[in-house]
Amino acid sequence: MALWDRIKESASTMQTQLNAKKNDLKSGAFRDSS
Repeated sequence: MALWDRIKESASTMQTQLNAKKNDLKSGAFRDSS
């Protein structure tokens, strides 16, 4: 059970980091195009 919790936690952390990277890319593309 503890292992599953750790897996879920690291997965949600990765998801957060991915979203942050995606937002950075989006805002960067916005700046470049405008």
